[in-house]
Amino acid sequence: MCEISAPIGAIVRVWFPESEAVMVPGPKFRPVLVLQVATRSDGRREALVAYGTSQNTRSCGLGEFTVKSGDVHCLDRDTKFCLTRAVWLPLTRQYFYTGRAQPAPESLRGASMASFFRAAKEARLV
Repeated sequence: MCEISAPIGAIVRVWFPESEAVMVPGPKFRPVLVLQVATRSDGRREALVAYGTSQNTRSCGLGEFTVKSGDVHCLDRDTKFCLTRAVWLPLTRQYFYTGRAQPAPESLRGASMASFFRAAKEARLV
């Protein structure tokens, strides 16, 4: 069985839950940013992922930043990531696969990294 790839700082796609209160995979396979990865005491691996959306990308609130679609190959539209809206998801096929595969993760770079660091400070992650 292949291990799910969720490198810290990479954009991956997941079935993001519609409600953080009810942790079941959501209906939309959306981009997220991996903030942390941990192995729990029972051996289960989890990733802390920040919500991504292609809506309202022209303005950003505190702890938000936008990645332009041309800056990374995995985005077909400009995408805003909200570092204050993050959830721990189990690193399972149920969340990280579509069909029989996991889309390849892609790391932030260049101007996107500078925007990320600004938003991370605003969200008090660093």
